[in-house]
Amino acid sequence: MNDLHFDNGRHTAGFDGESFWGHAVYLGTGRMARHEVIDLSYYERSPRFRADNGFEPENNQRKIQFYAGYNLYPMGQIVHSLRPYLRAGRVWNFDKLIKEDYLSLEMDAHLTAQTNIHPAIFVNRENFRGVQFDNIWLFHLCGHSNFSRPLGISSAVNYGHQIARRESPPVLGKEFSFYLGGYIKPSKRLLIEPSFNYTRSNHIDTDNLLYETYTLRTHMRYQFNRELSFRLITQYNDFYRNWEIDPLITYQLNPFTLLYAGSTHDLHDYDDYDNTGLKQTSRQFFFKIQYLIQM
Repeated sequence: MNDLHFDNGRHTAGFDGESFWGHAVYLGTGRMARHEVIDLSYYERSPRFRADNGFEPENNQRKIQFYAGYNLYPMGQIVHSLRPYLRAGRVWNFDKLIKEDYLSLEMDAHLTAQTNIHPAIFVNRENFRGVQFDNIWLFHLCGHSNFSRPLGISSAVNYGHQIARRESPPVLGKEFSFYLGGYIKPSKRLLIEPSFNYTRSNHIDTDNLLYETYTLRTHMRYQFNRELSFRLITQYNDFYRNWEIDPLITYQLNPFTLLYAGSTHDLHDYDDYDNTGLKQTSRQFFFKIQYLIQM
C-alpha cells in the first residue's frame, strides 16, 4: 500500500507511521411549507479527510446543490399529490477541477392504491479518470404499487447516454436498463421477494456492444412462530456467472437476545469452459449471539 499516494503525492495509503488530519463541512439552508420546498446545501471533504467510524466513498471534494419543488394536492380520487421539482449542482475538487455539473427535472406522483410513479430527466457533464464527458443525459421512469395485501410490484426503466466506467479508457455508451421486482405473500408466515435486473450498453459512436448482463435475486422469509424464523437469499449474476446462496436461521430468546446461525455459498458456472457446470468456490458457516445492553 505504500506505493499508493493521495493529496498530490504528499501521503501514502499504507500504515507507515505518518500522521495527517482532514476535515468535513456541511452547510445547508431551506424552507419547507405546505406547497413550496427549497433547499441549498454545501458539502466539503478535504483530501486528507478520513471517517474511521463510518463510510465515505470519496474525499477531495466540494459540492453545492440546489433543490426546489412545489407540492400540488388535486381533489380527484386517483391522484393524491404531485411534486414536480428541480435539482442542480456542481462538484469540484481542491485543485479547482470541475468533476461534474448536473441538472434534473423530476416528479413524484402519489396515486390511489398505494401507488407511486417517479419520472425524471437527468443531464450532466463529468470528468472521470481524466476524460471529459459532455452531453450526458438519462431518462428514468420508476414506480411501485401495493395494490393488494398478498401482492406488490415495482419496476424501473432507464435509457440514455452513460459512462461505461469499466472500460479502459472509459467511453460513453448508449445504455438501457430495466428492473422488475415485488413481493408475494401467500400466507401471513411466508414472504417471497423476487427481482430481475437487466443492463445493456453500446458504444455511442461505433454501436459495438460494451456489456450486457442481468441479475436474478429472490429473498424468501418464513416465520415459524414469534421466536423462530428462516431466511433464504439466492442470487445469480450473469456478469460474473456466479450463484450466491445464503440461508439464515434466527431465534429470539427474549426481547434483548437473538441467536443467528447461517452459511454463505458461492458457486461459479463453468459450463461454457469445460462442461463441468456449477462448482462451489467458497463456503462459510457462522453463529452469532446478539444481546442488547441497556445503560
